[in-house]
Amino acid sequence: MDKSNVGQSDKVQLQQQIIYFKSELVKYMKKVEKLENNYQVNMMKALEEKYDNALAKNETLEKSNRALFQEKQTCRKQLTEKDKLLEKMKEHLHSTQSELNRLKEEMNSSEKRDPEGDEEENQVAKTEIATEDNEESEVVPLAKKYDQFFQSYQASFREEESKNSAKKKN
Repeated sequence: MDKSNVGQSDKVQLQQQIIYFKSELVKYMKKVEKLENNYQVNMMKALEEKYDNALAKNETLEKSNRALFQEKQTCRKQLTEKDKLLEKMKEHLHSTQSELNRLKEEMNSSEKRDPEGDEEENQVAKTEIATEDNEESEVVPLAKKYDQFFQSYQASFREEESKNSAKKKN
């Protein structure tokens, strides 16, 4: 064989190898493209799942927020009612104390006028004073108990509001 034949066959062989490598390159490029598409699809699915989870969590939080808001409204209403009751109790206590003071003054003035005075009148006054003292002794602990309840409720209410505002910031 001569050199030109050998050179010719080498050229043909090289061209066949080039064709083979080009086809292999196309095949692998398609595989890479397919893998990239699968990766993008998988990423998209993962993002959709995260989005759905976030929506579900958001819905749960909104339900919880509505329930807490409703509870807050109920507590405010109860608090307003308790405040009104406390005011009535304070007014009653004040009027009872005024009446007690009036009766004490009346009793003192009647004793000064007539130290031996009308025993029946003194007894009635003492009974009224004792009744007023008894009512006062019942009202004062209730007022103190309500004040303690009110203060603890306000503290827990402020704590809940600060927690809710912190959650909203996140």
